[in-house]
Amino acid sequence: MRSESPHCTDAVVLGAGLAGCVAALELAHNGQPVTLIDRTRRPMMGASRHNEGKLHFGYVYAADKRLETHGILACGSLGFLAELERLTGFPRDRFAVSDLFTYIVPRDSALRCDDICTYFDTVDDTLARLASEMALPSLGRVRQTTQAFRAAHYDDSVQMALHTPEIAVDPGQVSDVVAAAVYAHPLIHFLGQHSVQEVAETSPGRYRITLDAGEDRVHVAARGVINALWEDRLHMDAMVGLPPQGVWSQRWKATVMIEPPSGAVQLPSTTALVGPYGDFVQYGNTRIYVSWYPVCRLSMSTTGTPEEARALVRASDHAQIRANALEGLSHLIPGVRDLAQYADNTIIGGGFIMAAGDRDIDDRQSGLHARHDIGVERHGSWVSLSTGKFCTAPMFGVKAARALQEVLG
Repeated sequence: MRSESPHCTDAVVLGAGLAGCVAALELAHNGQPVTLIDRTRRPMMGASRHNEGKLHFGYVYAADKRLETHGILACGSLGFLAELERLTGFPRDRFAVSDLFTYIVPRDSALRCDDICTYFDTVDDTLARLASEMALPSLGRVRQTTQAFRAAHYDDSVQMALHTPEIAVDPGQVSDVVAAAVYAHPLIHFLGQHSVQEVAETSPGRYRITLDAGEDRVHVAARGVINALWEDRLHMDAMVGLPPQGVWSQRWKATVMIEPPSGAVQLPSTTALVGPYGDFVQYGNTRIYVSWYPVCRLSMSTTGTPEEARALVRASDHAQIRANALEGLSHLIPGVRDLAQYADNTIIGGGFIMAAGDRDIDDRQSGLHARHDIGVERHGSWVSLSTGKFCTAPMFGVKAARALQEVLG
């Protein structure tokens, strides 16, 4: 393996997911040249592309005992499209979004209906306060569906269904728009297919980053770094002396994306809670996202390496994942079973999910039921960015960029 001479730059962003790309765009918009590095060949190819795209207000985190997750997620979601419009120039009203989400509660949910309703009231109160503070229109409150609506779309095992003001945005479209903005900005230098192998602080506030670029080993010297990696973030933090707080789990979740003929499917975007269930999301009249957790969660570990998880994914049977995911979710949403006819228009993707906690989601006490230990931490000129969720990536990406800019001047 050849070793190339060092490339020197003031600002480096590790990881070209949504948070990393936003951080690079924010730095560049403020006149700061930046090098953006990722192991994939182009930006936005990992978990940022392969997820349901939900702009969470926190309803799904009804088991968060500290009641902190929903406020963080709501702040990120309320400003999500506005931040993307500001940084990419793409009008927010041209993003493909879902209909308003319906949340359903199966009879074997980990929480009682009364407790869920009480929690949803808390979320609605928080949303009303945040919307007022941000000068946004009122979003309205959660309400139960009619019995006729529930009977038309859901199985008898669903004991309650509630309409919410939550939506999802097509993550594939977001990925394409953000990647195009990254390529177009003259102050962003993107290094694709460069895997971060090692980071060392050579002197206070100076870092040497070693990259694997296939046959070459590349070294980058930087005055400031934003660590926006996903599955490798904690490992790189540890290399500069920042050990993780508590135990984190690494999961790989497969996604099922279906493209039926326009208008062929008329089902409400739906999330089931609280437990190992799944989601159905339709963006506009075409693209559909389906997930059924017991089938789509292909790996979970607190000690395994990302490459071990990738090996499991490479060995997986995509046709079986599609068939089993549709069958599993159809037990709650019977109409999902009809999507099997579009097998030729189905793509199986997926990505890592990083979260604090070592117990799986079917455990009511699991740390996976919360996302309050996320955000931006600055240690000198090293900024660690724990994205948490897709919906908070723009908010935290901007915060990370501004934190680094304070150091670089």
